[in-house]
Order: sequence, then C-alpha cells, then structure tokens
Amino acid sequence: MTTLSGPIARRLPAAIAGSFLATALIASSAGLALAGEGPSSEASPIAPPMFGFDKFKLRGRLQVDFGQIGAPSALDDPALGTFTTIRRARLGAEGEKDGFGFVLEVDFAGNDVSVEDGFAYWDNGTFRIAVGNLKPKVSMEEETDDLFSPFLERAAFTSAFEFEYTIGAAASMHGENYSLHAGLQSTRSLNHSAASDGYIPSFRATFSPKLAGGRLHLAASTRYRKKPTEDGRVHYRREPQIHNTDIAFVDTGDLGVRSDLFLGVETGAFFGPFYVTGEWGSLKARLSEQPRSKADFGGGYLGAGYILTGESYPYDPRSGTTGRIVPDRPLASGGPGAFAINLRFDFLELNDVALGIDGGKQGAVMTGITWIPHANARLLATYSRLRVNGGPFAAAANAGNPARTRFGSNVFGLRAQIDW
Repeated sequence: MTTLSGPIARRLPAAIAGSFLATALIASSAGLALAGEGPSSEASPIAPPMFGFDKFKLRGRLQVDFGQIGAPSALDDPALGTFTTIRRARLGAEGEKDGFGFVLEVDFAGNDVSVEDGFAYWDNGTFRIAVGNLKPKVSMEEETDDLFSPFLERAAFTSAFEFEYTIGAAASMHGENYSLHAGLQSTRSLNHSAASDGYIPSFRATFSPKLAGGRLHLAASTRYRKKPTEDGRVHYRREPQIHNTDIAFVDTGDLGVRSDLFLGVETGAFFGPFYVTGEWGSLKARLSEQPRSKADFGGGYLGAGYILTGESYPYDPRSGTTGRIVPDRPLASGGPGAFAINLRFDFLELNDVALGIDGGKQGAVMTGITWIPHANARLLATYSRLRVNGGPFAAAANAGNPARTRFGSNVFGLRAQIDW
C-alpha cells in the first residue's frame, strides 16, 4: 500500500477531487468502453474483434483514497490520523472467441505487483467453467465487483474471513432468476510461491423471484479451507472500514488453525432506485493447539440505498450481484450525472470467550454518498461511526480505567475512481 501523511496529505482531497473531475470529463468525452456482466454491460458497446478474438479489450481501474481515522487521545498509534493511499491500480486485458476466453488483471497499487483476476474460461450463455486465479464462490459482497460497492470497502466479515484469490477451478450455471456456483481451489496463489497443500471447496446458490414490480434476493453460500496456510497460522482481522493495513481494532492475533468452515446467508430487495440488502456469515475455525476445539466468529450487515436521480439500481437476477449505475444524464451531456445515498450497519465479532480469544467486537453505522458523472467514473464520500468492545486496543484506549473495554472511532473516507 502506498501512503502519505502530514501536511501534504491534508491538502490532497482538493487535488484528488480536481484530478477526478478532469479524468471524468476526459472519460466522458472519449467515450471509454467497458464490457461487464449483467446490468453493467449496458454502459458500453461490445468490445470489437482484435488479435484473432471475436471480442478483445484492454481493461483497468484506478482508485485513490483519502482517509482519516480518529480514536481516543489515549490511543497513540502512528497509523491513526490522515492518510492517502492508492487502493487499486490495475491494468489488464480480456478476450473471447467461440465461447472460450480469458481475463487477466495485474494490480500495481502495493509494494508488490500482484495478479488479481487471472483465468481462462468457457461460456455457452448458460454454463461457465473457469480455471486460474479465482476467489471462492461466497457472498454477494464478494461476488459483486469492487467497482460497484456503495462504500470504500466491503463488509467487515468478508476480509476478516480471508476470501482471497487462489489457484483453482469454478463452474456455474444460471437461469432467468437463479444461479448455482461451485469452486474447488488450492491454497496456493499466483502471488505466493510458498503455500500449503490445502484445498478450498466453495458453493453459492441464489434465487431472485419477481416481487411487486421489483426483485427479491435470496442466497446461501459456504466455503471450507483445509490447511489454509503453510505454517498453520491464521490471522483473522479487519481494518476500520477503510483500507489502512497498519491498524485493525478487531484482531485475533495469530491462531493455529487446521481448517475453517464459513456458512453465509443473504437477502435483499430491489425496487427501481431503492434497495435493501443484508448478509450474515459464521466461521468455525478448528484450532491445532486444541484439536477438539472450534473457535466461533461471526459478522454481517444490513444496508439500504436510494438513487436520488431516479435510475434503477442495477441488480442481475442471473448471478445475484449488483452492477454498474449508468447515469441517465451524464455530465458530458450537460446533466448532473447520478447521485446515490447509502446507509449500513456493519458488525463483526472475533471473540471466543470459552477459548480465551479476545479479538474484539466492532459495530459500525455507515453513511455515504456517491456521485457518478459518467458510468466509468465515481466519487465516493463516506463516514463511519465505530464502536469497539475488547480487542487488541481496548486497554490502551482506556488507559487508567482497566474495567472499561469499549471505545469509539470516527472514520472519514473519500475515493476518486475511474475504470475502463
């Protein structure tokens, strides 16, 4: 992660916003195209033939974040305060011929270059098989592209429970209102040469019947990991609703884990410009230090949103995911673009009292507004009020009052984003 702090960082929000506006205007006038899934494909024409492919396009994304993490004055940590980070800076390509295709995307945002999506596939319109660097098939938050998230980061449980890219295969099928997804992956990744010889099966099923002019979303998913890491150590943790990997208010520390099992349920409803969604996930980790013991962790969210400019919120019943908001009146055509507001309650618990694990509980009330001047450009502003109970920072945050284990944090975030 690339970060800046201090006086320079404090002057960066205006610079970020200005550069974002310039980029959005350029993107609008140039008519940048993006091929997508489901509703997102409405934003762009089909990629033209090239290099022998029926469809081929270069792709990429840039997300620049400005953030501020506040905490009690007693909690003196250099990771708190103001920072700026390049969250994602990806370049790649995708192509398809006669139903066979590939997707390759490389991220340059961190100190190391990493392969994110990197797979080959076959797709006949109903069935799809993919082989390569993939994520497990779980959670609407995870299956929806991070470009379309209503907040800067996905729900807390999704990163805490480590739904990461590894090498494997996945198969899926869909109908007009349902989808089935199954994956079988190793614990090895294109980004890590040293890894365990474990395996990761996963499965997700969605059902989306019509309801009073809208759509209902119902889904369930599961993931199992055997020998998740080479040294048998797993670190369940979560940053405070913004990507600053130097600090996590909820954190189990290193645990010896032989295997873990995730079970998740999802629900939601989509009616024109309004949506409401919720998920709950439970993770049971079988500990190696105590072979008969399983640590129980859990988390979820409940959220809602509304597009103020009237566009319908893009939901795809064939995959159970949300997509790209396309403004009816983009900025380049003299319109205001699209504006969306979002509200969410997010919760994560990484405690297991019976086993002496005090990773902490974190609840967050989150609000945000998104401006979309062009289908491929966004500016997000978010505020989260966190309440933390226990965890690694509880004692320091309540110095002089050892009986108290709670503390609060205010987190502000701003993102400038463009993709093509």
